[in-house]
Amino acid sequence: MGRFLSLALLLTSTFGNLACNPQKNQEENPELMPRVVRFEQELAQAAQNGPEKVMGLRTKHPLFYKILVQDMLGIGPPDSNQTAEYLCRFQRDPYTDSLTRDISVAFPAGQDPLLYTSLPSAVARFRKEFKTDRPTQITTFLSGFRYQAALDDSGEMLIGLDTYLGPQYRYYTTASYIYDYQMRRMSRDYLLADALRLLLQDQIEPPPSTSSLLDHMIASGKIHYAIQMLVPDIPDSSLFRYTALQASWAKQYEKEVWQYLMSQNLVYSSEIRSKSRFLDDGPATLELDPNAPPRLGEWIGNSIVTGYMDKHPQTSL
Repeated sequence: MGRFLSLALLLTSTFGNLACNPQKNQEENPELMPRVVRFEQELAQAAQNGPEKVMGLRTKHPLFYKILVQDMLGIGPPDSNQTAEYLCRFQRDPYTDSLTRDISVAFPAGQDPLLYTSLPSAVARFRKEFKTDRPTQITTFLSGFRYQAALDDSGEMLIGLDTYLGPQYRYYTTASYIYDYQMRRMSRDYLLADALRLLLQDQIEPPPSTSSLLDHMIASGKIHYAIQMLVPDIPDSSLFRYTALQASWAKQYEKEVWQYLMSQNLVYSSEIRSKSRFLDDGPATLELDPNAPPRLGEWIGNSIVTGYMDKHPQTSL
C-alpha cells in the first residue's frame, strides 16, 4: 500500500513546484475534482444480501477490497469465499452496524459539504498546481479508528470517516490505543488539512534522518504553507491540529521558542532526541510550558517559509 496517516504516525517531507497565487488557487477545476465513493455504505448494503454481494465489491473495487482485507483487517486472500463471509459477519455485528449508521448521520451521502465540495475542490487545486492525474477518487471506509487517511498504490485517496466523528463520540473511549490528545483531533475540523498533508507528503521523500532540526522544520513549513495556498481560509488550529488555545500560545511565544532553540544549540542539531522533542506528536511540549503545544518545529518552520515568501512574492515554491 502507499502512505498511511494513522493516529500514531507523523510524516514530514519537502515537495515540488507550486504556483504561489492564492486567488488562482481558489479557482474551481471541475474536471479535476475526484469522485467520492462511500465504500462503508456499499459494504453495509451488500452484507445485508449475503457473501455473494460482498464478493461483488471485490470486482467493483479490486484494489481497495484487497487493501481492506489484507493490509487493514488481515483476514485472508481477497478471492476467498471465507473472506466474504467474514466481512458479512463483521458488518452485521451490532457494533459495526451502529458505527456505520453514525457515519451516515455525520456525513450524509451526497450532501455533506465538506466531503462532497470542500475536499474535492481542494484536491482539484492540488492536482492542477502539481500537474498530477491523481487522486481521481476518494474512497471512504470504516477503519476501526486506526487510519485517518491513506493513499493506495495507484495514488488514490482513502479516508477513514470513523476517525472524524468528534472527540465526544461514544465509541472512542472503548479503543485503548487512542490517547486523549489524539481523540481531540478526531473531528471533521481536521479532515481537510489531514488529506492535503498526506498528498503533499507523497510528492517527495522527507529529509534524511541525518538532517538537522532546521531541515525538518523547513520541510514541514513548506507543507503547511502549501496547504494554506490551497485552502487560504483554513484556521491555524485546523492546519496544525491544535486547539484554539494552543494556536494562540504558539503565536504569542513564537519568538521565545526560537530563542530557546538557538540558545540550546538545537537548530542545527541532527541528534534524534533533539529533533523528536519539537517534531514528534504528543499532548504538549512540557519542557517549555504545560500549555505549549506539541510539534512546535512545524509552527516555526511555517513561519520561516511564510517570511521568505512574503519577501520574495515572485518566487514560486
